[in-house]
Amino acid sequence: MKISITIQILWPLAVKEATAGKACEIEPGHLVCAALKAVEIEPETLKKAIPDPRLLQAFDEERKILAESFQKRGITQPEESTRIRRRLRGLLRSMHGGGRMPADGVMHRSAAAKGAFLRAEEKARDGTGHLRAVELIDAVFEEPGDALASAFEQLGISSFEKGEEVLEWIRKLGRNMTDEVRKVDTGRIETIRKDPVCKVLREFLCDQDRGRPILLVGSEKRTPFDVVSDLAGWMASHGSSSEERRRILIEIDSVTILDRSSGVNPETRLEELLRNVVKQPTITLFFADFHRYLKDELAGRGFAERVLRLLRDSGVSCIAGLDRSAYEEHIGADRERKRHFQIVEVHDLSKKFML
Repeated sequence: MKISITIQILWPLAVKEATAGKACEIEPGHLVCAALKAVEIEPETLKKAIPDPRLLQAFDEERKILAESFQKRGITQPEESTRIRRRLRGLLRSMHGGGRMPADGVMHRSAAAKGAFLRAEEKARDGTGHLRAVELIDAVFEEPGDALASAFEQLGISSFEKGEEVLEWIRKLGRNMTDEVRKVDTGRIETIRKDPVCKVLREFLCDQDRGRPILLVGSEKRTPFDVVSDLAGWMASHGSSSEERRRILIEIDSVTILDRSSGVNPETRLEELLRNVVKQPTITLFFADFHRYLKDELAGRGFAERVLRLLRDSGVSCIAGLDRSAYEEHIGADRERKRHFQIVEVHDLSKKFML
């Protein structure tokens, strides 16, 4: 099979990554680091490395396609790619470092890397007919293996196949607040920045080990929806960290989840949603009308306890909202139910209480 110019450039970069990380073989993670580096190469450096204008143009075209593949996973250039590459390099060193160079002095591919190349070749046969870096990197992301998948999760990278299609499916169960919210004016941004409740939520979004879901308890003057809308406005207008800017807030439609007319059990639909969101680590789910999941007459007897366990054990970033009366009715007096959440009480913009 014909090897494209991006593979020819990527391979020596992968060798350097593996050697610098003291690995004895080239692993799939080294290929990802090399691809990120290839995307970042400055034009002047490229001209020296690829003096042939036709090859240079081919590389530049393929590099744009590769950059788009990374962007679909939340990795923009150069804002995110350099940070991700350096952090991934450190994780790879801890995973694969300490090995010895092969006796022949040549850096070979690991079994996992060979598997990625084989899958990429299959993709290439169905597509352009020649192997490009984008097919190789997509093959790595689709089947990264447990260790690399864990590293991707720590870095907030979506690593599973057809992420855009699944994200579109998730959006059908609610609405993307991050896309729909209007940018907030400077004065309002300053108010949100000082709001202790929004600060708790921003820290929650950026924490890779988020623990239990957040439960917002509203007040007469300010609802959980108000708070999360402010949070979405902050992210759209003035997210202070790259992690905040990459988050996607999806407000889940309880009517769609609890609908039984299609013959699908609501619990099954919720489980499927959570399984897909786990694979999209940049998504946070917001259950604005969480009381509907706790009412037997709406959700069915026993559904509330199963929902609480599902959200707690899913590993998904979730924010649930209840007004004061619903909280007192369904959660407040039940010590066991309280343990499922990090409970944040919403007052005005100058107060915050942790229950």
